[in-house]
Amino acid sequence: MTEAIFDCNPRELTFTARVLSCEERKGEAGESRFAVVLDRTAFFPEQGGQKADRGTLGGASLLDAEINEGVIVHILDAPLEAGSEVEGEVDWPRRFDFMQQHTGEHILSGLANRLYGAENVGFHLSEREVQLDFSVQLSEAELEALEHAANEAIFRDIPVKAYYPNAEELAALNYRQKKELTGAIRIVELEGVDCCACCAPHVARSSEVGILKILSAMNYKGGTRLYIACGMRAVKDYAARIREAQQLSKLLSAPQGELSAAVMRLQEKAMAAEQRAAETALALILLRAEAEIREKAQTQGWEQAEADGICLILPPLPESALQRAVKPLKELFSGVVALFSGDDESGYAFLMFGDGVDWKPFLAELRTRGGKGGGGKDRVQGRLLCRAKELHTIFHDFVIKQN
Repeated sequence: MTEAIFDCNPRELTFTARVLSCEERKGEAGESRFAVVLDRTAFFPEQGGQKADRGTLGGASLLDAEINEGVIVHILDAPLEAGSEVEGEVDWPRRFDFMQQHTGEHILSGLANRLYGAENVGFHLSEREVQLDFSVQLSEAELEALEHAANEAIFRDIPVKAYYPNAEELAALNYRQKKELTGAIRIVELEGVDCCACCAPHVARSSEVGILKILSAMNYKGGTRLYIACGMRAVKDYAARIREAQQLSKLLSAPQGELSAAVMRLQEKAMAAEQRAAETALALILLRAEAEIREKAQTQGWEQAEADGICLILPPLPESALQRAVKPLKELFSGVVALFSGDDESGYAFLMFGDGVDWKPFLAELRTRGGKGGGGKDRVQGRLLCRAKELHTIFHDFVIKQN
């Protein structure tokens, strides 16, 4: 059993300890790592959804720390001599950041439970994110109210009490826990806000959390998954969002308070331009088709033209335009029609249609050439990477086989 200094005093950052054992391990890339056990430590190991502390121990860097049946194992980048006395130092900025995030999570989870009966059923805290899962779905209005209540609790400067109650005291407590616990149970309590079984270091007073912000929320497994930021993480996130808003304001030539309206106007313009482009593309397809049909009818006769079908190689066009062309082309021509849109470098989107056609051989041929596609009885569509001059041959051979 390792004496856990962080349990009682999360601000004791330097300590001395005796090395009980040191064993070499291999890292994921085969590099040497050293698993060290001490008689006492201030380093918090990974547990309860929270990543381990970082720092230095006996001149070596602490890469990770883990706990198993009360024994804390320190993963170092250099060996330490068993039996020696060493000094360790916790990375305080990281420790305090984690303390802020974890205490903020307690405040949010405790209030969610009190206000909405939500249970915290999942928690993950790393350098990059704070993720928590609630057992119930919370609306946007409920999340806004919850965030407001959490920050009010932070501003009230409530003492954060971490202690081990005796059996009688524990039995009288109404506390949160995610799983059945055995042995001594450590309670973290913010009066009127939360009371929860927890092993991690926390700030001394709620005001040290600084600020809490819900960054995003989503429905997850019948409940709600949240990503939050507290303290300096929230400040940095806010600063990043302000910078982004300022950049958008310049790009859109609109005040920050009117960005949504400016984006909507831009979307309307883009949709109108897209509509015009689709109409132009449709007109191009129909003109090319009419010219092809007229030429075939004049040189081969109408019946032969319909038997041979028409194959149009078009520049890159919106695929929606190919779809819109089907109905007017069917009214114009009863044979098989193939529309290929693209270029030799990036490939061609295709749409082929015609009544009474077995499309399976064509799709099989495309797959042998690296293409892909699918469809129904009257049409197929997909994408193919080849040269334009090959498309006429592929289509011509297919039509001959069909006839």
